[in-house]
Amino acid sequence: VGRYRRGAKMAEEWIDDFGGHSRANIKVQEGCDMRCTFCAIWKARGPSRSRPPRDVVEQAQRLGSAGYEEIVLAGVHLGHYGRDLEKPTNLDQLLNMLLEVVDPKVRFRLSSIDPSEVDIRLARRLVEEDRLCRYLHLPLQAGSDEVLRRMRRAYGTRYYRQLVEQIASLDPQFGFGADLIVGFPGETEEDFERSYALLEALPIHFYHVFPYSDRPGTSAAAMPDKVPGPVIRARSERLRWLGESKKRNLLRSLEGTVQEGVVEATPDGAGRFEVMLDNYTSVWCAVDPRLEKRRVRVAVESFDGERLVGASLGEKVGLG
Repeated sequence: VGRYRRGAKMAEEWIDDFGGHSRANIKVQEGCDMRCTFCAIWKARGPSRSRPPRDVVEQAQRLGSAGYEEIVLAGVHLGHYGRDLEKPTNLDQLLNMLLEVVDPKVRFRLSSIDPSEVDIRLARRLVEEDRLCRYLHLPLQAGSDEVLRRMRRAYGTRYYRQLVEQIASLDPQFGFGADLIVGFPGETEEDFERSYALLEALPIHFYHVFPYSDRPGTSAAAMPDKVPGPVIRARSERLRWLGESKKRNLLRSLEGTVQEGVVEATPDGAGRFEVMLDNYTSVWCAVDPRLEKRRVRVAVESFDGERLVGASLGEKVGLG
């Protein structure tokens, strides 16, 4: 961590073209002040550092001028944005600036954010503001409070459950993702079943399942009671199947609705393009290739068991 002293500034990074990608990213924050026992990011990337709001806004304006109509705000610990700046700010204030200044055609998506730094006020903004995506990736890691304690996470399962349930009550089609570590040292069968039961009860649709493995230099690597590999693989497979089931449920709920999304670059074999909706699902439909990167409206017609198929209703109008 020696080269990242407290108070260091985030390196400038100006990008105007993301190659074949139809959505752009702005890294607004780097580093982490947390000390999760399974993670070495705080050692590798140093303390939390934020990009000044004016730079973020200027970068977003440049990307909007380059034709990008979705920008992802990314960070290692996004919820800590702005705390380290000479004039402290926060993610909510950054969103205010972006929505006020940047071209109204551009919508914004939040990348992964710690559950302890999300409240119902932020969630309500994502539901109600047309230019903010109805999606949150909330790393759970484990559904057992004992495992979360050993991981040194900043929340418990009760808080996580209430947060997701509150947001889902505002909009049943809100999209949720979660990171899940399977087989953390000392994870018992009872711990895993608690995780499974929590996930089964919650409307989380996109699972990132990570079988635990030791990371050199982490506290977890020195912990006893390692879970055998075959047990980790079996538990991981169960969660992946559950995640696929949850995702299919969300996709089926969108049949017969009209949605809005960004046209991705590459068509499938039938000439249909993927349109990424704001809740992180996709609809495949015939779209004018010239609308790549643009926000369009789509009628969701059917779910074929694997993906949604629909019809383009043309470029979204009346933005802002």
